[in-house]
Amino acid sequence: MDPAVDAVEDLLTSGRERLDAAFAACRRDASDRGYRRYRYLTRLAYPEDWATERAVFLAHPTGGELPPRFRTIIEWLIEDPFGYRTGFEKQVILVRLRQFTFAREEADLVRTAILGMLARGSRQEFREVRRLARRVDSAPFRRKLRRLARTADAGTAERARLTLGLLERQRQRRWPGGQTRWPQTGSPRG
Repeated sequence: MDPAVDAVEDLLTSGRERLDAAFAACRRDASDRGYRRYRYLTRLAYPEDWATERAVFLAHPTGGELPPRFRTIIEWLIEDPFGYRTGFEKQVILVRLRQFTFAREEADLVRTAILGMLARGSRQEFREVRRLARRVDSAPFRRKLRRLARTADAGTAERARLTLGLLERQRQRRWPGGQTRWPQTGSPRG
């Protein structure tokens, strides 16, 4: 059997480092076989049926309360697995997350995922991460971003600065009363 699959199956007894080794093995294989292996490892790492969880999450109506297994999706984003086609999956999930309203505890989980994704490296889903950051913006979150912008890693600092810049521009665009558009016409031009 595949050594990466064996590593995850041993996860139940040996711990977190085996899971990291399995995902690292999938990262190196940018093929359909590697992607199938990654999907299998994800299902082993997250005991719930990942495909079902993802489908339920994507089909859940937006604007209201979050899907029942929202935490599984966020834990997956916090884990931030990196492999063939995972960037696309993360983009789809991040776009969908922007359409929900979060309670304080849920917003904290999303902020944790965002900070982790900014610190891990340049990825194709960075644009969607920044957009999601606007939905969960808060003063403590900005302080953490400023702290992250002062780190020694130039890439992490740049991603944090770009995200912080987007949040600052969002604040400047608000009109009196907290609206983002002119009240009567919906447009700044009138």
